[in-house]
Amino acid sequence: MATFKLFSIFLRLGLTSFGGPIAHIGFFRAEFVEKQRWFDDTQFAQWIALCHALPGPSSSQLGFLIGYQRGGWSGAIAAFIGFTLPSALIMTALAYGWFAYHQAWSQIIQALLIVAAAVVIHATWSMAKQFCTQWYLALIAVFCALILVFFPSVLTPIGLLLALGLIGQFFKPQTSTLMLSLPRVPGKKLALILLITPLILLLLLPGLVQWLPSLNLFDKVFRAGALVFGGGHVVLPYLQLELVLPGLVTESAFLSGYALAQTLPGPLFSFASYLGALTQGWIGAVVATVAIFLAGLMWIIGILPFYQSLLNQPRFQAGLVAIQAGVVGFLLAALINPILPHALTDWLSVAVMLINLALLFLFRFSIIWLITLNLIIYGLIF
Repeated sequence: MATFKLFSIFLRLGLTSFGGPIAHIGFFRAEFVEKQRWFDDTQFAQWIALCHALPGPSSSQLGFLIGYQRGGWSGAIAAFIGFTLPSALIMTALAYGWFAYHQAWSQIIQALLIVAAAVVIHATWSMAKQFCTQWYLALIAVFCALILVFFPSVLTPIGLLLALGLIGQFFKPQTSTLMLSLPRVPGKKLALILLITPLILLLLLPGLVQWLPSLNLFDKVFRAGALVFGGGHVVLPYLQLELVLPGLVTESAFLSGYALAQTLPGPLFSFASYLGALTQGWIGAVVATVAIFLAGLMWIIGILPFYQSLLNQPRFQAGLVAIQAGVVGFLLAALINPILPHALTDWLSVAVMLINLALLFLFRFSIIWLITLNLIIYGLIF
């Protein structure tokens, strides 16, 4: 009964929670703290901090953690499926529509690309204010952006993340403490398996692909999901390097799908379902959906027995500060290439972009209203 209730609640959230990871947290709080009263604000805030400290999709990790705390593994899986299924199915259907109708979508796609660019600019600016509070952190962000632009390789983000974690050890240590409230924690043996398995896969999958080419899609999407800090829009440069750079997906199809993903409720990581369907049909959609979420969901449960002591290590906190600044650089690189060159193609697109940015920054217009406005400007509705 508890599992079915979790599934039904998260399915409703998956159908209605527009606005991206930060908005999802607001939806979750309204549902589980205010309406259901399963947790208090202190617990909820602690769990948000935990999810943001790990790689992976932060809002999906939070939902998975809530499901686990209420219903164990069955509750966690029910929460994940309920929250993810609507957007994953829609994005898969859109991938099939791309093949059939993409020539007729050019103006619609242009209108959506401008919205996507405005949203990523807003996300980059918001994260910069949060994570680049010192001049040297801003410098790290710019440096990471330039490295990704001039050396666009799937290995570049990995190298940057490792380097930033080491560089951060020399920053001023953090002194804040956070006490976690966790009703349910896995045993340490199981937790270690959950923590280590994604790392083993990261190491072994590139070699296994040489023997089993059918693992290629899983390898690329899994690596993107396992290495992204911040979730949501931050996964864009990873997927672009993994799938567009090798020629598995065209830039036009990639950016069009990303723009369409902005209009949907639920996790933005369901964009991977679309990419998987483009490359290998519905089987590819299933593979990519599992791959993009797998590492982050394993880590959010596996870290529970160890996180309290690790979090309060000053050097660990300092390393996270550097990594978070680098994430801002990753978003900036995605803006430089490929988003802005495809979104800004003429003076009309520049003007529409400025209008979108003004409405987003000054009046906090929702993405749905921005899309509607752009379609009106381009004469596609009404």
